[in-house]
Amino acid sequence: MLENKLEYPETPIIELVKKEIIVYFDSKEIAKSSRPLKILKKDLTPIYFINLNNVHTKYLKKSDKHYTSPIIGISDFYDLILENTKVENAAFIYSKPNDGYTILENYISFLPEKMDKVVLGDDII
Repeated sequence: MLENKLEYPETPIIELVKKEIIVYFDSKEIAKSSRPLKILKKDLTPIYFINLNNVHTKYLKKSDKHYTSPIIGISDFYDLILENTKVENAAFIYSKPNDGYTILENYISFLPEKMDKVVLGDDII
């Protein structure tokens, strides 16, 4: 069944996803988890988060970009660096999440449009 982002709640909610997610860049597996989280918010495409324990963090370097969501909290962006390739602001972490969103503190979200491929279950996102 397809989800309709217009039916998502106004206030973001976090759900556990019972599908494996794999992030690929430059033919390398950057992250893989069988228990990702997703944020659902009305009018937005779901945002998937992977626990940092399931990420090859050696490819990540904190960038200067930050974003503050008044609801979720402060996020820090990370560049993805592989050999001679640098993808600026390829992922983000809510480093200072607000109450109700603290579960995201050790999770990272890769921007699918900046990756070669992100696979969730049998689907490419």
